[in-house]
Amino acid sequence: MTRKRKLSRGGFTLIELLAVVVIIGILLGLVAAVAIRAIQTADNAIIASDIIAISAGMEAVQQQLGGNGPPPSTQQAAIAWLKGAYPMWTGNDLAGFTVTPETAIVFWLNGPTGKGFSPNRENPFDFSNPDSCSPIGELKQERIKNNMYYQHTYNTGDDPFVYYSSSNGYTTGKEVKMQNGNFANVGSFQIRGPGMDGKLGTCTQLPLDGAPPAAGTLDNNLDDIANYTSSQTFEDYSRNQE
Repeated sequence: MTRKRKLSRGGFTLIELLAVVVIIGILLGLVAAVAIRAIQTADNAIIASDIIAISAGMEAVQQQLGGNGPPPSTQQAAIAWLKGAYPMWTGNDLAGFTVTPETAIVFWLNGPTGKGFSPNRENPFDFSNPDSCSPIGELKQERIKNNMYYQHTYNTGDDPFVYYSSSNGYTTGKEVKMQNGNFANVGSFQIRGPGMDGKLGTCTQLPLDGAPPAAGTLDNNLDDIANYTSSQTFEDYSRNQE
């Protein structure tokens, strides 16, 4: 009697191996997407927390120094505001500091020299008694760039948080208006921070309308976060307004 030998398979075929590789690639892609989203969510939460802390600091500046309205975000308005808070002060210089929307956060919360402002009502920059002076805000000193700009990251190439005050009018052309045509946070201030890309967008209207961006600026807008978007990115805020 002749016995038929049963052949056993010695391994996977090329097609089977390719199928396994494709499946592994898909799974890795899904895992990577979830991981990236988790990182973005955590990063956005930190940015939102920073903005809340900056907002609280600006309110504390107004309360402690007694100025009229929120601290300004331009040079001449800042001088006038301090003269209102320090009626006997006759100076016309901010201890060598220049206040702009990009530098105002550090100026008001850290002081022009990192010591806050003097309790001497005749001169906000009298630091002859350093023990009586301290910053009003709680900025992370290692994130202050060039003693002027406050950043979300430690990357010196990233854009800083920006601050626009209504005390001197929303007149820079960079403040954001909402769907009703009014400026966000009328009578207060706007704080805007870049997202994970580290770059601030240039849009001045929310919600974003999805129009073709000028020179690719829409992408930078998408992950910006502000104190008028309920701790959401511009993209998420706009989507939730639909």
